[in-house]
Parts: sequence; C-alpha cells; structure tokens
Amino acid sequence: MDLDATNVTSVEDCSTELKVEGRFHMVVQSATEKKLIPGKTPFEADVIVLEVLAGDVAGQVGKTIDHMIGYERPDTGARQMRFAIACGLLAPGEKKSIFLDTQAPGQQLVAKITHWKEKDRYTVGGMGMDLWPVDHPQVADVPKAPEALALLNAEPAKVA
Repeated sequence: MDLDATNVTSVEDCSTELKVEGRFHMVVQSATEKKLIPGKTPFEADVIVLEVLAGDVAGQVGKTIDHMIGYERPDTGARQMRFAIACGLLAPGEKKSIFLDTQAPGQQLVAKITHWKEKDRYTVGGMGMDLWPVDHPQVADVPKAPEALALLNAEPAKVA
C-alpha cells in the first residue's frame, strides 16, 4: 500500500470530510433530489455531494462535503438555480427541466466553504449561494485541477 501523508499534520487530517474554510474547485460526486432528512424536524432537501479537485487550502483533494438545498426555505428556487448555473446545467436566460440525479454527477464548479459556528459544521457559504462556474472571473484565482478542466472541453468519444 502506498500512502502520501505529506499534507497531513495530525490524525484529524485523515478524515474524508471537508472540514476547512476555503474556495475549492469541486466535482459533483452524486446528487439526490428531494431526499427526506431525518431529525427532530424532518425535512426534504436536494443533497449534492461535492468532492474537492483543487483549492486554496492544501491537502484537501478527494475530501467531500454534502451541500443541501432544503425545500422548507423561501429561497429554495434561487439556491437550486445558482447550483444549476454554477455547474453548467442551466444557462442564464434559459428555462428547462433538470434531473439532478442523472445530470449533476461529474459537473464541476467552484464553491466557497465556511464554518457554520451555530451548528459546528462546514457548509457552502452564503446560505448555499457561494457557488460559481469554474471560469467565472470572481474565482479566477482559485487553483483548479487542469486534468479535470480538460474534461470540460473534451469531445465525446466517437462510437464506431
């Protein structure tokens, strides 16, 4: 087994969960629409698992974070739209149906992750609105994974 702990400073760094603030180039690992979230007050939410490809904090590649868009909020539509535009599923001015479960995985975006002190958890900042397309000028200085970016412009394989 080959292991690389060059960016590990303590045993806590070995977690697969993203637990630091920063801006990250991410890929959608999976997405589930209207999942029931259990708890004291159960609620429905779109649950999107984002995986770090690169970012402005070293040692985070491969770590994941759940981005939830709850249906009980009055800004649900705006948050869903921001996500869809940020990862290229929807263009400004466009109207169409999006199927997160099948269309979102593999899409890339940049997210700002912040620490929500009241709940002691990390989340997409700006109440879920700190998301941008990878080529947006506001995130031009965020490190990106070149091999992943190359996939965005790759031609689909020809089927013989």
